Amino acid sequence: MFQAEREVLISDTRKTLQSWGGKEQCIDGGTGGYWVVEFPVSNTADYRFGAYIYDDGEVNSRAKREGAPEDEYFWCKSYEHPDYESVKELHSCFLEELRNLLANPTRIKHKNGIIFGSFECQYNSEESWKSVGGTSYFKFGGFKPPPTLGKIQEYQSGPVFRET
Repeated sequence: MFQAEREVLISDTRKTLQSWGGKEQCIDGGTGGYWVVEFPVSNTADYRFGAYIYDDGEVNSRAKREGAPEDEYFWCKSYEHPDYESVKELHSCFLEELRNLLANPTRIKHKNGIIFGSFECQYNSEESWKSVGGTSYFKFGGFKPPPTLGKIQEYQSGPVFRET
């Protein structure tokens, strides 16, 4: 994809996220810039969703627990070029999944194993839970996940907006 096409696609994605209530901040990373987008939190939320849009076209969605320390490790999902036929397909998948997370009740399950831990994010659509993916971490690798009350901790959020 040519640079100009990628810039238009990134601009369109940013406009879509803003129309969903996202507030963005541009970060100059020195080797490349990116945008951080924070979404409103629902009244019943244990966490809020956010997104990163990088100037190379890659994107990332994530959740952050309300009141958590800045360095806490929680659920995230990266959308990277090798996993998609095109940057346009990558952005389309990202927007569809993020729209589902923002427009439906969600839950994040934190599984606490002896050596590894993991997070899985799901949304409830038409009375069934659908996964959008998960992340795992090595417990002795310097990650700082939230404490759990047993082997599985579940966090929930209501919809951030309703589609019309």
